[in-house]
Amino acid sequence: MDKKKREKIMIALLIPILGFVVYTNVISEKKPPPPPADSQPAPPGPPGRPVPGPVVRTARQALNSEEAQAQAEIAGRSWGRNPFVPAPTPVVETADSTEVVKFTLSSVFPAREGGVAVINGTVLEVGEVFRGYELLEVDGMGVRLGRNNEIFTLFMPEE
Repeated sequence: MDKKKREKIMIALLIPILGFVVYTNVISEKKPPPPPADSQPAPPGPPGRPVPGPVVRTARQALNSEEAQAQAEIAGRSWGRNPFVPAPTPVVETADSTEVVKFTLSSVFPAREGGVAVINGTVLEVGEVFRGYELLEVDGMGVRLGRNNEIFTLFMPEE
């Protein structure tokens, strides 16, 4: 069997399959999903009578007042620092000069072999120099910067 004949046979087989997939997904009417496997069909009897058994709640059912109150309480809690709001700017001052350099530490990613920190929007690895300060160490709460035999520590801001 040559290559052209095999291609024609494959196309002839795939066209009906493609047609079926398009028909079932696009053209045909969407059917409602089947009920969950753990829910039981309603027993025969007069409507309106409660049936004992597990409560199956759909996503669109409203919360009862107790659940709504618990949800409102959780929503009102303080969640700490908002990562989408810029953090306050810590100031590093050198003792031997009047130069004031502002650093904003936004993220720290400690690792066994160094680590990475984001200072003033710049991603730095241990050993890199930023504005004349070398990033010496990254830990879970902050970083250490060095310049002229002085070490400065920046901590993640608390909000």
